[in-house]
Amino acid sequence: MCKFRSAVAVKDGESVKLMMLPDSDSHEKIREKYSIRDGLGASASLQTPLEYYPTTNLYDFSTYKFEFDDKRPEWWTDEMTESAIRQFQSDINFIIKSEFEGFGDLDLRGLTSLPENAKLTAGGHLYLSGLTSLPENAKLTAGGHLYLRGLTSLPENAKLTAGGHLYLRGLTSIPAKHKCKSKRIYLKNGKVIQ
Repeated sequence: MCKFRSAVAVKDGESVKLMMLPDSDSHEKIREKYSIRDGLGASASLQTPLEYYPTTNLYDFSTYKFEFDDKRPEWWTDEMTESAIRQFQSDINFIIKSEFEGFGDLDLRGLTSLPENAKLTAGGHLYLSGLTSLPENAKLTAGGHLYLRGLTSLPENAKLTAGGHLYLRGLTSIPAKHKCKSKRIYLKNGKVIQ
């Protein structure tokens, strides 16, 4: 699985242009959408898949990690890295301002915290298994499954909605007045609610 955020960088003169999709981090889908060749041949060698993702904090770019999905191409320069990071950050700022609406799967497993009143919506699955607690008034919505396996507590005012399953395997119970909606809620020791 690709990480949040993924792109295919295409060499453009002495710089690179990042090709990304608004609702997917799949390198295969990006290549298909932009007709980017992968494999052998001159044009295929002038592109490379990249990842840029938060290690602990979604809203702090100093916690993000930039990496090549395969290996750094011989033609890649430090200036290209700086340009790619700026392009990633611009894209992520736009996504954050739109509160992730319409985004496909959102893989944020490395996050250890969210700010108060955080609102994240993913059209597909939402992976947040690195969180051990949620801030006040958190609102998390996933069209697919919502993974919160690391939570050890759940504030009563948090609102969790999943079109699929809600994984809360770090909890033994949830507050009586919980605002959790999903097909099934999985708790510690295999306990299932709903």
